[in-house]
Amino acid sequence: MNKLKKSIITGAAAAWVLLGYGAGIARADDQPAPPGEQPAPAGEQPAAPAGPTAMTTPGMSAPLVANPNPFSFDAGPLGPVYVTGAVSGLGMWQNNIFPDQQHSLASLSNGQVFIQKTDGLFQYFLDVGAYTFPALGAPYFSTATTVGDFFGPVPVVYAKLAPTDNFYIQGGKMPGLVGAESAFTFQNFNIERGLLWAQEPIFSRGGQLGYTQGPLASALQWTDGFYSNRYTWLTGSATYTLDPANSFVLAAGGNLAHTDKVTTTTPFFQTTATPLFQNNETLFSLAWTYSSAPWTVTPWFQFTHVPASSSISACGPASSSA
Repeated sequence: MNKLKKSIITGAAAAWVLLGYGAGIARADDQPAPPGEQPAPAGEQPAAPAGPTAMTTPGMSAPLVANPNPFSFDAGPLGPVYVTGAVSGLGMWQNNIFPDQQHSLASLSNGQVFIQKTDGLFQYFLDVGAYTFPALGAPYFSTATTVGDFFGPVPVVYAKLAPTDNFYIQGGKMPGLVGAESAFTFQNFNIERGLLWAQEPIFSRGGQLGYTQGPLASALQWTDGFYSNRYTWLTGSATYTLDPANSFVLAAGGNLAHTDKVTTTTPFFQTTATPLFQNNETLFSLAWTYSSAPWTVTPWFQFTHVPASSSISACGPASSSA
């Protein structure tokens, strides 16, 4: 267990978000004042807002925010297509290393391009590039190893049908619905994710329904959970926005069947991305986010449970809460 006690100092970390024609760190205090807050010259009416708005996918946590004027081009009958991206690197020093680890290293933690269409009946999102998943108490995989052993050079890709403004259906490789920490480093307050993050599906393959009514946004996924290639996971989430500063997220899900080891009929790939125990779990999380400049606070609670199963060598049930 000493390996889990390793201390890691991550320093010299730099992150640039490429959201438009140039590269730069986009911060909340770099954004222009919203239309209506810009003072208009005497005797003139404020000009109507022009140009595109910031992309909300992928989401990011403060202090990074999306550029409000991302690069876009007209794809004819497909409409406007937006091209953005993220590039970041990190330096690390660590003691009490795992056997195959180095005491210090430098790494490309993100080198990704995002292509998306965000309006009309047919929409889509495509993420192409490299990434790493630094996590507390776990060895750090190089960029090439992470891409090869986890989700490949296209970690996220899905198509969406949005017949109305408040309903959509989508399918493909999608982020999971449970948890307060997102997949990539630039999406989180902490470059290194916590132990709870490792118990949540990062990306899954399947379908999703979404519905928004007033302050309540809900989503429901039918997926293969921890990238297991068995479509037996059902996950749902509900987000309630109380006011501009406060929002609450309730999410839960789990494997409705039982995923054993490899069979000839339904292959289950027990890889780095598909831990056998977690893929048989149920989990629940409740999070509250308070965001009012310059403060953002997100406490959350998470519970997981894995039932006993001799087929996966789980002699007794196991649960965790934090």
